[in-house]
Amino acid sequence: MQKYFLLDWNTNDKKHVFIEGFEASDKLKDNGSTGVSLLNEAPPKAFLKNKKGVKADALVGASTFLVISERFKTLFENFQDDIQFIEFIPLRLENLKSNEKSEKYYLLNILNNIECFDWEKSSYTRYPKDIFPDQQHLIRKVDKLVIDHKPIKERNIFRVAEKPIPIYISQKLKDAIEEADLTGVEFHEVEVS
Repeated sequence: MQKYFLLDWNTNDKKHVFIEGFEASDKLKDNGSTGVSLLNEAPPKAFLKNKKGVKADALVGASTFLVISERFKTLFENFQDDIQFIEFIPLRLENLKSNEKSEKYYLLNILNNIECFDWEKSSYTRYPKDIFPDQQHLIRKVDKLVIDHKPIKERNIFRVAEKPIPIYISQKLKDAIEEADLTGVEFHEVEVS
């Protein structure tokens, strides 16, 4: 059975540059994990912090989006079966030093979230019924996530529709990221049923 991993980003103990501020349209901010296309939105801006740090291939701080370098984008483009589920939204890096060239970074938008939350094997809590009676279909907190592999099919990158903020990847994509020595990310294996 295929293995899947939570794709998490990190600042390497604040040794990496990270995003201090993020300016984007409300639609872009509000829909960063919903799985819908956002290519028609105005290019967002990011203001950097720890500018003396290393610019990793994934930057922390742009809400629910993963901010990726040109190298990361190229790697994702090599996964031809998944390219239809990915959008690269150009990001303008602001407040750079006057002599510093702006490298290309993108917001990674994952399309078509997959309903693959294993309701029976996962451990989770819903919103309190007395306070949120109309939101009982939503998950408030996940203590233990188990993903049902069947709906994922051959996808290598996706979000779980029932709790869409995290990004998950296959073993194949994890191996490619590690082989390319891309920085700013870490992986946590998730249980699969």
